[in-house]
Amino acid sequence: MTVVEIILRHTGRLGVDALEQLVAAECAIHNDCGWRRWELPIFAEYGRNVVFEIDGELAGSAQLVRSWDHPTVAYLAGFGLLPARQKQGLGARCLALLVEQMKEQGFAAIELTAAPDNAAAVKIYRDAGFRVTDRHDAKYGPGEDRLIMRLNLEETTS
Repeated sequence: MTVVEIILRHTGRLGVDALEQLVAAECAIHNDCGWRRWELPIFAEYGRNVVFEIDGELAGSAQLVRSWDHPTVAYLAGFGLLPARQKQGLGARCLALLVEQMKEQGFAAIELTAAPDNAAAVKIYRDAGFRVTDRHDAKYGPGEDRLIMRLNLEETTS
């Protein structure tokens, strides 16, 4: 088995080329361009936009924001790998790197939502220690039900 090195990199402010590359990746990851060219720069400047690189190439990304009411809680608004990098165990490794970095930065918890019928996403989050805390039917409109999941970082071990 080949050992794959994953690099987690914060994008910071996005240039035009980087933005176009991330938009294309988001369209490939989510099939509907969940994050668009006017949203990703906001996450890059005011939240946290992270890319995962494997062999020097973009493999996936994550977007996070900090809770205004609870500044030690981060909300994982987006997470995914390009289709060519899926189903290889890399998503779990990328998520573990992200979780570890959030712990190192002093966050107490990470929250997210997942579609209840997205078994792969729910499994990767559960395996990482996230627990379902609530369910919101039609959170993003009719037929867009979501599980609310949380990982308490004080309870995880390095």
